[in-house]
Amino acid sequence: GSDADDGGTSDRLDAIEHLLREHAEELQALRLQPPPPAAPSESPAVSLHDPTAVHVQQPPQRFCPTVTDSSSPFSIWGFDQNGSRVDSSVRNDDVGPPITIPFGHQTSTSNVLVLPQCRALVGDYPSEFFFRIESSRFRAAEARSVMSPSHDSQQQDELERTICDQYLDSYLARVYPFHPFLHRDEVVRIYGEVMERQVGFDHESALVLAIVALGAIAIEPVDSQAENRPWEVYFRRALRILLASWTFNFSGDVTIPQALVLCAVYFTYTAEPLMAWRLIHMASTSIQQLLSRYKNLLSSEPQVQTLTRLSWVCFNMESSDILAEFHQPRSGIELLVDSMPFPNYGENASPENLYALAEISVRTLLNRIHHSLFFTDSLTIFTGRSKEATSSSSHLPVLNPDTSHMRVCDELSRQLEAWYDGLPEEVKPELTGATRGNRQACLLRLRYWSSKQNIYRAFLIYVTSRAWEHGEVVPQAVLDMCGTCLHACRMYLMTARHLIYERTPYSYSCAMACLTSSLLLSIAARSPPLQHLAEDIGTIHQVTIAHLKPWAQPHTSIKSAYEIACLVATKQHFDS
Repeated sequence: GSDADDGGTSDRLDAIEHLLREHAEELQALRLQPPPPAAPSESPAVSLHDPTAVHVQQPPQRFCPTVTDSSSPFSIWGFDQNGSRVDSSVRNDDVGPPITIPFGHQTSTSNVLVLPQCRALVGDYPSEFFFRIESSRFRAAEARSVMSPSHDSQQQDELERTICDQYLDSYLARVYPFHPFLHRDEVVRIYGEVMERQVGFDHESALVLAIVALGAIAIEPVDSQAENRPWEVYFRRALRILLASWTFNFSGDVTIPQALVLCAVYFTYTAEPLMAWRLIHMASTSIQQLLSRYKNLLSSEPQVQTLTRLSWVCFNMESSDILAEFHQPRSGIELLVDSMPFPNYGENASPENLYALAEISVRTLLNRIHHSLFFTDSLTIFTGRSKEATSSSSHLPVLNPDTSHMRVCDELSRQLEAWYDGLPEEVKPELTGATRGNRQACLLRLRYWSSKQNIYRAFLIYVTSRAWEHGEVVPQAVLDMCGTCLHACRMYLMTARHLIYERTPYSYSCAMACLTSSLLLSIAARSPPLQHLAEDIGTIHQVTIAHLKPWAQPHTSIKSAYEIACLVATKQHFDS
């Protein structure tokens, strides 16, 4: 019956949540423990200079959770015998990688671009190249239009209800499912009340203006050159209200951070990640101020639940498009969600709620991958370099993979597979892209392949960094891991077509990930041991260029990414 189905779905969600911290201590131990003594049942140590070396990967152990498992990223929330959440009152703040992307990680597209293997293809680019482009975008006119009420006479016009109703429908269909921190009926109610009494300069009006602006921009073609851009009018008016309210208001009105989050989402639809980061910072500050008034974050009070959902949206947005690409200051929201349960959508969670939970969980796992494999402390462990030498270099240290690193990668890969296996069937994406699914399914599919690529990227970087002499053979274990990384790159590019040709909150991160995948395949195509794994490089270049071209607007970092993709395609065409 439906109760049994709901119970099964709840158990599977608990499994997903538990997965994020069940091996925190194990990951830390795997990174630090010495290689075990050789035994028939164990994976022998791998020598990259011994072509006869063999790596035996143990079959992954499947995790079987129970309702007694905790439900937050680490073991601080549990359940009583009735399935209610309780505080376990036990926490070890020193175990395992935290759930945020570490400052100074080495996984961004800019980090890949400065690798010696890539410089041989594209030339020398400065560190943080894409950040420099985004931070230098001309915004003076936008600032004037927001700060000057007389700049746009249309801003004082009444909103036409019929048109705005269409934009509301667009918001609910295209935008809301990615970030369902407001209830649908709540959105409709607030919209109706504001439109009935006419839009003013209050916080609810700002919220409605942001919703209408999002609904309008979401249906606009990516490469549109339209002169009439009503969404900009709505958005400027919303932002003017919010900037003043956020600066001078300390009343604790939750509508302010809600509307700020929507404005940040708006900037993700226009592929402006730094503007989104700025507004998420503002919203996070307000949320933390509001939550400081509540002693019990496990409370079922509606206000606490609202702030919990909002906190996780901020965390996800900050991690997804911003911190994964740019080394920007953190808002502090990651410290809050590290001690907070996942959003509670009730016993009858809708599919869009389940997608939101699945996105939180895989984003957290992705962050753990960043922290375990590409953080400077982790690189120090795996490369044997000093922290000073690692942090002083703008280039990713060439990893000499050893058994401990392989164990960590195998464990992270196992966790990724367990995450995918644990997804409720109604939100589990088909990984090859043969069945498109909805936009949220497309996103989860890309998260899977992005995670897989990140887990095994270091092996690819190692092999392509060496000039392999005639007769030298890469150990099969390392070749297999390079093959897994390249397959993940290829699958990301081939399945990104389902999402990148329309506006979503993940347009920027998707575009950058496409360039990264293409660059990794390109350097593999130039490496003798890996050439056979990238024989379709011509097709890869065509797909990458097609993905980036609609977003290649002047003076943007995606425009530069597009130009780099074209340059690499031309060079490798004549090299072949």
